[in-house]
Amino acid sequence: MANPFDPVMERLLVINGGKENDVIARLKAKQQELGDSATEEDVAKVMESCIGDGLETLIGDGNEKKEIVLTPEQQAYMKRGSAIVESFMKDNDWHYSTRQIRPDVNIFEMGLLSQGVNLNIRIVVEADPEICRIEAKYQVAADEIYAYPLCKEIARINYSKRFGVFKYDERDGEVVYEYSFPTGHGFDKDNLNAYFRAVVHTASSNFKTLSRYCVGNFNGSEVNEILNKINALVSDINA
Repeated sequence: MANPFDPVMERLLVINGGKENDVIARLKAKQQELGDSATEEDVAKVMESCIGDGLETLIGDGNEKKEIVLTPEQQAYMKRGSAIVESFMKDNDWHYSTRQIRPDVNIFEMGLLSQGVNLNIRIVVEADPEICRIEAKYQVAADEIYAYPLCKEIARINYSKRFGVFKYDERDGEVVYEYSFPTGHGFDKDNLNAYFRAVVHTASSNFKTLSRYCVGNFNGSEVNEILNKINALVSDINA
């Protein structure tokens, strides 16, 4: 059985043009520390921490970094918006962590159990543009081999949604439900609570279906439909 760190590091190498950066180096170090005995939850936490801490290195590697300077109004907005999120978290007695990857981006993260589904929750306050983004990520990573049927199912689910979307990240297999709302006019805990509950409910209620697609657990009719469409595509390409 392959070590679960290997496919992530391989994808990061492809993204970074085959060059090793700080993120990959940290993953390698943690891989050696935990070995093959690490649980999936341990690996997920380590990878999220390493990738999050090195996000700017991963995205901006090789490019000149532009200094971000906030206006006094933006600074006040970030302080006010972050205080609302912190108050919301504390009112619910949730344990959470915070990160600021840039002066204009504050991230609040925690784990949450909803309807029997474990979700990794992220609330992001941004100053440019002024929005609040809520993400609910599944702890089941998608196998790359099932990307085609998974993305097709995500497209089907997203079609009926007026607000928010499910997203699949082909780099690391993450499946996330994300909803962003503008906050330039201001927002409060009641607004945040309503959006937060909607995001959590949508993510947890679709977990059973999407998690099956992540690991290829299809029933007979689904298998036949997938094979028919793939065979038709292969036939058309080879024609």
